[in-house]
Amino acid sequence: MPTILFCAIEVSSMLDLWTILPLYNGMAKNNQISEMIAEFGSRSEFAAAVGAELATVHKWAQSGRIPARWQKAAVDAARSKGLNSFNGDWMIAVHSEAQSGGAA
Repeated sequence: MPTILFCAIEVSSMLDLWTILPLYNGMAKNNQISEMIAEFGSRSEFAAAVGAELATVHKWAQSGRIPARWQKAAVDAARSKGLNSFNGDWMIAVHSEAQSGGAA
């Protein structure tokens, strides 16, 4: 039986359900898109910043990809938060690596 860990983050006195994720051995994905999203404090905050649904952001974090039509909004949101390392060049590099299987 796999070990299950739970991580809960309290946001504005409400539990953000998307941050309670079962992390199965070997199943948790750590990717650059999820790391960018984490810089916003929660997936809910990132979703609000880019104008996307929370479920959509959850899919992006899991897949490690943001669809092209949302990439500018993500980069603009990062810039407005002072996260200047998450710029257009970074976004292109991340998606180039994802397409080529990790080697840009």
